[in-house]
Amino acid sequence: FDMVSDKVIMELEKSCQRQMDEFLPALRAIHDPAMGLQGEVRMGTVSDEIVRASEETPTAFIATAVKESSKLDRLIFGTSVNRTIKRSAVPVLTIPQKSSVRKISKMAYATDLGLRDRKVIEHCLKLADSLHAQLDVFHVHDSNLDTERNILDEFRLDFSDAIEKGRLNLQLIERLDVEEGMMQYIDENEVDLLVMLRQKDYWLDLLFNPSHTWKMTLQSHIP
Repeated sequence: FDMVSDKVIMELEKSCQRQMDEFLPALRAIHDPAMGLQGEVRMGTVSDEIVRASEETPTAFIATAVKESSKLDRLIFGTSVNRTIKRSAVPVLTIPQKSSVRKISKMAYATDLGLRDRKVIEHCLKLADSLHAQLDVFHVHDSNLDTERNILDEFRLDFSDAIEKGRLNLQLIERLDVEEGMMQYIDENEVDLLVMLRQKDYWLDLLFNPSHTWKMTLQSHIP
């Protein structure tokens, strides 16, 4: 059985390598040669190998496609994308299977008003500037918005220069369903790129209340 398994694995690896050898020239033909595209075939669990590759080579971020899957599949098996997001030490750019290629004119950071948000907003502003895009920072909450308003007011003071120059916009959204509120904001404001901060998950949360990041990764029609 072991010999047969090894043979099957070897044939699968050869097949994947042939596909990679055919794919790379076509990819290089439509992209700037300065990008230095390289290909590699790895055998193993998808998320494990993606994260391991990012650790072995200096990596600014990981880009991965998000394919459609049934709710049952996501509940029982999760997704390799979600596992990659949870384990990666670098940002993960998720690209929905049916998303269109378009210029990034508006970025939006869905904030939970946490302690790390000022630093995240600073990074987002740098990325937005490099893309010549505007940055929206918005928070969706279901009730008792006084505390959230006070925090956003502090953000407005901290980033007053970026706001005055039209680089940054802060919004507070009242909505019972957080994901619906985020999706509505994305559609109504023509957001091209959504930024979210990964939160630490506990096993009960994964079972009964999957993270907003995971659910938006699966639902959103934009990167």
